[in-house]
Amino acid sequence: MLKKETKPGRKPGKKFWLLLTAAILALTVAAFFIVRPLIKGNTAAAQTTAAVTRGSIIRTIEGSGVISANDQYTVSSLVTGEVLADHFEEGDTVQEGDLLYEIDSSDLDYNLQKAESSISTARLSYEESLETLDNMTVTAPISGVLSSLSVKEGDELSAGKQVAEIISSDRMVLSLCFLTSDAQMLHPGDPASVVPENSPSQTLSGTVKSVATGSIANSLGVAVTNVEILVDNPGGLQNGGRATATVDTYACNEAGTFSYEDTETVTVKTGGTVTGLSLRAGDRVTAGTVLFTLTSDSTSRSIERSRITYNDAVSGYNNTYDQLDDYRITAPISGKVIQKSVKAGDKLESGSGGNASSMAIIADLSILTFEMSVDELDIAEIEEGQAVQITADAVEGKRFTGHVDNVSIVGTTSNGVTSYPVKVVLDGAENAELIPGMNVSATIITEQKENVLLIPASAVSRGNLVAVKGTKPTDAATEAPKATPEELPSGGSTAVESDSARMNRKAADIAMRTDAPEGFYYVQIETGITDGTYIEVISGLSEGNVILLPSSAGDASTVMQFTPNAQNAMMGGMPGMGGGMPGMSGGGMSGGMRR
Repeated sequence: MLKKETKPGRKPGKKFWLLLTAAILALTVAAFFIVRPLIKGNTAAAQTTAAVTRGSIIRTIEGSGVISANDQYTVSSLVTGEVLADHFEEGDTVQEGDLLYEIDSSDLDYNLQKAESSISTARLSYEESLETLDNMTVTAPISGVLSSLSVKEGDELSAGKQVAEIISSDRMVLSLCFLTSDAQMLHPGDPASVVPENSPSQTLSGTVKSVATGSIANSLGVAVTNVEILVDNPGGLQNGGRATATVDTYACNEAGTFSYEDTETVTVKTGGTVTGLSLRAGDRVTAGTVLFTLTSDSTSRSIERSRITYNDAVSGYNNTYDQLDDYRITAPISGKVIQKSVKAGDKLESGSGGNASSMAIIADLSILTFEMSVDELDIAEIEEGQAVQITADAVEGKRFTGHVDNVSIVGTTSNGVTSYPVKVVLDGAENAELIPGMNVSATIITEQKENVLLIPASAVSRGNLVAVKGTKPTDAATEAPKATPEELPSGGSTAVESDSARMNRKAADIAMRTDAPEGFYYVQIETGITDGTYIEVISGLSEGNVILLPSSAGDASTVMQFTPNAQNAMMGGMPGMGGGMPGMSGGGMSGGMRR
């Protein structure tokens, strides 16, 4: 069987592919010129603009906190027992020192009585010890002459030992009898004349010391009365000497006998070793003169023990007495009673679970504060005295004011972010409806400007560029000015531009850009503060200028894709895109709390 032979088909030539490529290119160019006007028309229709206006702008930092009182005190009791009385109610305003509670103190009263008895016993013992200490210094009881001294340095003496005798011989006492009838006419203090028997030619002056109230019969059976007369001793009168006396016109019945006015025997009242003895028999002493001292270790120890026992008893009593204050509880601060958990009739029990752990809470509401945390990126903007606006969900529809009172430099770090506590004080807290424990939101005003140029922050793209409606400046207007001789570097070289020349040239380059949407041209502006919605314009725009907003940014970007400078447009960035909020003068939402 014969096979039918078939010839292969002819492949298209090179010329065919050239014609096909040219046709496709022609269609593409035609589509560009047809579609571009349509796109531009749609973009222009969707453009959103805004005018440059004047107004006020406020820069703020936000936070939250919990209201607390300036001072708050929990009233508690250190003792147990029945509450006999309370003198306040919840909600009352009390002053520091006001009596709040009275607690039964009968057990303490008994302890006070025991402490008083202990003091009395210890005091007696201590006073006896002090007397013993005084007795260890032996002194002359009277002025006179040491007629005898029976001890020497280093002698060991026991209590009751007689150690010396002192005679007062400066004055003598003459004891004699007068007829009772005459004696009745005599009185103490009457002057007397005394004639010693051993010197009858000498008359001494004397004074009646005493007159007896009774009488006795002498050897002749005559009633006589004893009379004592004091006489200054000129030196010759001796104990036992005799003399007669006359008082006024009355003479004694018979001679009497002289005796020393005073004689004392010195006896030690406590035992010890004699030290400090420097006197001898015959020496004259005056009343109070130290004759010698006694030392005794056992006596010193006994005295010290008595002193310690007495001091301990006094301290014990004082401690017990001070506890009386614990049974009368007073207000520790002035303020409002915001809680009362114990009333009269309740019993305070021991242990942490008893009522004594918390009886009432007093808060000083004259100043209300709260603390808010501020991010480390924002803390440098916070200063004492800055105004704060405050709201609370619990007080709906009302706004309060305050001020920054303190900015702490001790921060808290969590997840690599540090925040710092800022204390805020409310203004006029006494009249506020806020109370401790309420949650509040706060806005700190860090900066505020009035009557400045403002535009929506979203209109500013990277590089602080703003699309302004109108015709771009002419070439002459945008031509970069040449550097003046003052702007040239030293030596006159023009190889380096001055800063002002460079800035002028840059502004001209921006104005000459052709990638702006139709009917707009780019302007570089200088910005100030922002509140997140609006931004301050310091220079570059004038009031009334119309600018393009980013609501049409998507359409404008479509146009820029077909412009010769599309690459420059993309490098310039989209309004409101790359880099966050451009031109926000350190703004943005750093920390998540800044506005």
